[in-house]
This record gives sequence, C-alpha cells and structure tokens, in this order.
Amino acid sequence: PYVSQAHLTRLWTYLFGAYFKEVPPVPEDGGPLPVGVGINFVKFKGFDEEAGTMNIALNLRLCWDDARLSFSAKEFFNRSWSHEGDKIPIRSNLIWTPDVTVLNEVGMLHSLLVSHTSPLVLSDDLFRNQTG
Repeated sequence: PYVSQAHLTRLWTYLFGAYFKEVPPVPEDGGPLPVGVGINFVKFKGFDEEAGTMNIALNLRLCWDDARLSFSAKEFFNRSWSHEGDKIPIRSNLIWTPDVTVLNEVGMLHSLLVSHTSPLVLSDDLFRNQTG
C-alpha cells in the first residue's frame, strides 16, 4: 500500500509514537487476550527410544489482536487495504509479543521468543508472526 516514504513515515509515527511494547494489549471487553497458535513441523531430527525423547524443528506462528496498531489505510495511503497483498513488515522486537514456554519437555523448560527477531506482518489490522 506504499504511496511514498513520507506516507509510511507518518504511519510509523502514528503507530509507535505512544506505543509501549512492555504493556500487553487489552481487548475491548477487558477479558483475557486470545492468542492463536499454529505449529508446522519442519524436520524430524532424532529419536531416543530409551529416553523416550525426540528432537524436532518446528515453526511456531502466533496471532493476536493489538488495537493500538490499527489504522485506516484510506487515511494514510489514500486507498483501500487489500487483504490478499497489502502488508507492512515490522520487526517483532518493536511490539509486544506473548511469552511462550515449552511445558512438555524432558529437560529444563525453555522460553521461546526471548530474542526472537522474525518479521511480523500487519495484515487486515492484525499482526501475525511469520516464522514459516
């Protein structure tokens, strides 16, 4: 949806001028924030029958609504938003991301997304973590 660098800079200022990534988004109803989770298995790396463990690589996708990052494409780009193609990539370290911890593990617990820097994509006024 880019029209010019000036339009994109104005949008960036609007979105992040008073955005605090340490503060989680609160749904309009004040309830808990729903976070969608998707998992794609990438590679089976190993299996230890005696220990009852396996080693796999996977892509984790998270989806949540953060109304603080909503905007009108008509206002900023003077055109409608195309749900199929219009996206604004943003680094995940710029916005709030949910804490993710693996609970079903043989060894120690591991926290995910601590230093995660995969791009996030603004699409249809929702941010979707694109790790796949």
